[in-house]
Amino acid sequence: MRRRSAVSSVLATCALVSASPVGAQVPPAPAPGPAPAATPYVFGGVPAPFGTFPFLAVLLRAVPGGFAVYCGGTLVRPDLVLTAAHCVVGQAPPDLVVIGQASAAPTPDALGDSRVVAEVVVDPSYAVASNSHDLALLRLSEPATRRPAHRVRPATGSLAAVGAVGVGMGFGSTVADDEQFVAPIELQQTPLTVQPDSACADAYGAAAYLSDRMLCAGALGSGVCRGDSGGPLAVAGPTRWWAVAGVVSFGAVDCDDAPAAFTDLSEAGNDAWLTSVVGERAALWSVERIAGSDRFATATAISQSAFPGGAATAFVVTGDAFPDALAVGPVAAMAGAPVVLVQRNSVPAVTRTELERLDPDRIVVVGGTGAVGEGTVAALATIAPVERVGGDAGDRVGTAVAVATDWAPGASTVYVANGFAFPDALAGGVAAARDGAPLLLVEQNALPAATAAYLQGARPTRIVVLGGTTAVDDSVVAALAGVSGATVERIAGTNRYGTAAAVAARSFPTGSPLPVALVATGENYPDALSATPAAFLAGAPVLLTPPGFAAAEVFTDLYRSRVASVRVLGAAGAVADAAVAELTAG
Repeated sequence: MRRRSAVSSVLATCALVSASPVGAQVPPAPAPGPAPAATPYVFGGVPAPFGTFPFLAVLLRAVPGGFAVYCGGTLVRPDLVLTAAHCVVGQAPPDLVVIGQASAAPTPDALGDSRVVAEVVVDPSYAVASNSHDLALLRLSEPATRRPAHRVRPATGSLAAVGAVGVGMGFGSTVADDEQFVAPIELQQTPLTVQPDSACADAYGAAAYLSDRMLCAGALGSGVCRGDSGGPLAVAGPTRWWAVAGVVSFGAVDCDDAPAAFTDLSEAGNDAWLTSVVGERAALWSVERIAGSDRFATATAISQSAFPGGAATAFVVTGDAFPDALAVGPVAAMAGAPVVLVQRNSVPAVTRTELERLDPDRIVVVGGTGAVGEGTVAALATIAPVERVGGDAGDRVGTAVAVATDWAPGASTVYVANGFAFPDALAGGVAAARDGAPLLLVEQNALPAATAAYLQGARPTRIVVLGGTTAVDDSVVAALAGVSGATVERIAGTNRYGTAAAVAARSFPTGSPLPVALVATGENYPDALSATPAAFLAGAPVLLTPPGFAAAEVFTDLYRSRVASVRVLGAAGAVADAAVAELTAG
């Protein structure tokens, strides 16, 4: 059987890919899911949803009218792309490398990070005649802002054992016929089953397919094709993220005549060279947990970390229910004050001890008597003078208006969130404080009278709505504009985690690396609420994650902002040790 390099003769016919500005964003990447089912109308693949493979790189040549894909690659470190040696040996480096591209159509959510190549590093053992050690690394001019793939190492080689199903991906030809090259508009993904070495040795000959350092993968009607050279065979890794097991080296002239040959990254020699250049896998950031035995103790730990020298003012809210507490984060941050928690009818010992350490000149209780009872206020008054800000019992909207009136008078910007679900309000706390804005509350489909009256009187020039239409309907957005005369904008993601990441991206645009980011559970409110002043002082976003694992949206923002340190808030019941392990692995 004739053998081909998957890169052969594609430049004149492959898709044009629009180069994006450095730092262009795609939606957060989900954790690996089942491989897609093969379909009859393309060569075994289906379009990959935006953001599924943020680590995929495409190597481009300049052609009249744009750029043309000629090889693929994998981001294995923010500044390093792994590809096949035959994609770069004997020719000029690619004119451009784009990481995270999802479509050749120039739509904002499909664009990736565009980088030029600063250096090409080829495996010194690469042999052109045999394609042995067909590996090269491209050092980028500037680190990408996407999450790199993990690598399958010798100790985890079983992830790509015979019978394992991985995923191939790329912008290569979607037809197997050697006489045609049909380039896709959208990135394609296809399931690839790891085959016995004999399947490739029989197809290409033992001298061509080197079973001790290659992988054989594909299936009838499904596989990589011309233009996919250098791209990955990706498998679900041990920490809920993709791991690249092989790099496309060569295949059959008619792509579906035989499985393709991949350079095996778990082979000892290949792994040793990669490790010598890439280093051991590690996140770019350190990770620490700030936690106490419960929500009251965690709020205390956050306060101790952010306010070691005490504070002139301390805000106190109930730790039992979120409604009256939602509005406090931004104003506490702007006042340089911690937020600590009490129960309705008592002051927990850990909170009392922290308030005594803070030694404030005043304590501000937020919420009516239904949230913080008079007996609790009396107990707090033995520590410092107390004032209460809040509406009637259970009036979360009135409490938010009272907080805005007392603590953010004359604000030109106002943030608005659904007051009957806490995640979006928590996600916007730091951003609101950075804009000098209070946080007001609405219902999903209604603008409460108290909020409307405040806006009519305050006349802000800008309103920022947090969350999508399932949180705040478009009719409410229109009503906000109508009563205030302000310009209204919305910040939203596909879920609470995506909204938190979108808020962080808006408030902390890509630029200089951030020193720290805070991560809290998105399934409960106290930890993220207490974190808002601490994050504001540190110049850090607050990102939300499910309790059991680290949300993909968290990684998207951590790599986008290139943080140096991650502080996880809450004990294992809030953010599990498994999630911390994922964050540590990067």
